[in-house]
Amino acid sequence: VSYDVDVESQGGAPVAAAPVARAAAPATKAAPAGAEGFAAGDGLKAPLGGTIHEVLCKPGMSVKRGDTLFVIEAMKMHTKLAADKDANLGDVLVKVGDNIKIAQLLVRYV
Repeated sequence: VSYDVDVESQGGAPVAAAPVARAAAPATKAAPAGAEGFAAGDGLKAPLGGTIHEVLCKPGMSVKRGDTLFVIEAMKMHTKLAADKDANLGDVLVKVGDNIKIAQLLVRYV
């Protein structure tokens, strides 16, 4: 439960008014499971929307957890996306210059 509290000054000393209870904000969804919270069960999903700036992987490539696969540009900042597990890559579903959305599948694991 959260409270709204008004503070008023009376004679130079602040005095708290009686708190008024209000409904708690709805709980937010937990981030998906994975090393960085954005891995799909069958591939890697984008954690944010933006533009693909670099593709550092190709189909058939073997990657280790933590290897950088993509660089996304969003709001003039570059974000590296890393593999969340050791895997062999299947289809790479995006190319440099593609606009992507949050949770879009970028590469499939095989």
